[in-house]
Amino acid sequence: MFGMSDPTAVLTQMRRYASEGRLEMAEVMAGEMTERLLAEKDKNLEKQDLLVQGLRDYANILEIRGAEKAEKLKLSLGANKELAKQRKALAKMHYSESNKAAAKTILEHQADDEVQAGRVLALMGKSSKAMSRFSKANKLRPNHLEACIEALSTEFLSKGHLKKSNKLSNALTLALNAAGSVNR
Repeated sequence: MFGMSDPTAVLTQMRRYASEGRLEMAEVMAGEMTERLLAEKDKNLEKQDLLVQGLRDYANILEIRGAEKAEKLKLSLGANKELAKQRKALAKMHYSESNKAAAKTILEHQADDEVQAGRVLALMGKSSKAMSRFSKANKLRPNHLEACIEALSTEFLSKGHLKKSNKLSNALTLALNAAGSVNR
């Protein structure tokens, strides 16, 4: 594709397409960009960071498009799995440069990535695996509001009721209390 030599420009354009609702084009761009970056052997810190961002966007786009086609959900899980590997590599690169604060922030995104994978698993009908992903996200970042909401929603959709969901509803209550007051 035109301009694929500059991953930063591709990432910006891909995000613009996604925000405009042109998901098919954004998916193609994200797939090609991540493929090219994965093929490079010796990546510097900047390219590794772009790869992680690209994989995260790719997994999200595939999740959105997965409502239309089930095979997109499998691709989204695959992208999420590769994202975990590349995120660890990026954190390791930051540690080797003694930039522990940046490495910590990168690993904090892991909770959001776990929630994304949990949503995909829930869409695939694998509620127990989805619940474990939501639980892991809540352990990585205590009182993770989205993880608690998605877990309760998955529980309701899989069972049709929330009768024995005290643990999940208590976790949501704690997360809401920890979030504080809402301004808007």
